[in-house]
Amino acid sequence: MTKKLFLIIFSFSLLFACHQSSQENNYKNGKKDGLWIERYPDRKVESETNYVNGIKEGAQKEYFQNGNIKATANFKNGEFYGWLKMYYSNGKINFQEYYNEEGKSDSLFQLWFKSGGLSQQGFNKNGKMNGEWFYFSEKGDTIKINTYKNDTLLSSIEK
Repeated sequence: MTKKLFLIIFSFSLLFACHQSSQENNYKNGKKDGLWIERYPDRKVESETNYVNGIKEGAQKEYFQNGNIKATANFKNGEFYGWLKMYYSNGKINFQEYYNEEGKSDSLFQLWFKSGGLSQQGFNKNGKMNGEWFYFSEKGDTIKINTYKNDTLLSSIEK
């Protein structure tokens, strides 16, 4: 009986702990508003996101359970705006790209190996691949070059 009571109390305290995390978050007129913090079960911060009238606005950060940053982004009217960066759990960058005011990728896109070396890079214009895209081995050698126009592959050269 004591074991059963312990499990019931433990379950309620776990529910209470999960419910507490929602207490940090605000609603305004039934919609998310202000800084929203989501937490892992161990109460470490999982994400921090700003909302205005239920729409993502401003900075957002996501974290791995080890506390390292998983992603950083900015939003404008619910769309990506500015730099989106994602990281590996070891803290090294995974990829980055820039989004214009229409929420479309509009810049140099770069992707890295977990070891830290550059894996690929190329340009996006209005959310579409354009120009030369370079692909690298983990040793840093160029292994392929693709040329695109508005997401259409025009040529591919294997090295």
